[in-house]
Amino acid sequence: MPGRTVDLVAVGPPPHDPYDPAASAWALAAALSARGDDVRVLHLPGSESNRVPPGVSAVPVEIPLRRPGGPHEPAEFASAAGRQLRRNADLVIRDPVGLGSLGLSRTRRGPPVVVAIARAVELHEFEGEHTPRPAAGFVDRLDLWFDRRTVRRLERAALQEADRIFYDAADLAQALGKEYAVPERKLVAVPPAVGALPSLPARDASRADLRIPPDVPVVIAPAAFEAPEPSGLDRVLEAFRRVRPFFPGVRLVVAGAPAPSDPGVIALPDRRA
Repeated sequence: MPGRTVDLVAVGPPPHDPYDPAASAWALAAALSARGDDVRVLHLPGSESNRVPPGVSAVPVEIPLRRPGGPHEPAEFASAAGRQLRRNADLVIRDPVGLGSLGLSRTRRGPPVVVAIARAVELHEFEGEHTPRPAAGFVDRLDLWFDRRTVRRLERAALQEADRIFYDAADLAQALGKEYAVPERKLVAVPPAVGALPSLPARDASRADLRIPPDVPVVIAPAAFEAPEPSGLDRVLEAFRRVRPFFPGVRLVVAGAPAPSDPGVIALPDRRA
């Protein structure tokens, strides 16, 4: 079967961290390229461009930063990426679906087929970020109301443009149906994404980088969340404190979350190979 022409819209350059929001898109691009597709990834610029998977073309998309962090920024990126999509693309993938439409002009849902991968409901994420901080005054409340309305409008536009929406959690499908009346025929369940891990450095090189002698036992605790509590680091630290007297010099390396400066504990808040 001849390979397809695939344009994939990602939120960032290829990261080191497999938990980075852009990681699943680049892993998908690598898999599609490996199966023989002609794959390009359009992404916001960054510093990890040297990690582009073999066979994948990377296209940084510059956008003006009129209001950094505001809800219009991801929509401006979507629009800018849409203008750079190939005319002969068979498939366009957005991972995650994000905010705003790509602005594709199609007749009766003709090519390209647009696939969106939903990782969360952006409106709920926005509300969760702003709930702990009460609005300070009328102007603040008004700005918050406008931003919430903008997020809802832009997320609806992104979802309506997609021919298929893939999701990996049942409650997410229910939330999309309830919040935006997304029809069931557009929703497709898939297993959670598996990140494309970088080639790892040699064991001795890693020990030297962390200043750990070659004959000292090491325990690695990779944290799934940036916050220690949901990652269960309290139980990891307690277990380490209990076994430490039996293993002279043992080290505990906590990767992906901050950790207390206990004896023998090495904290790597940013995940590293």
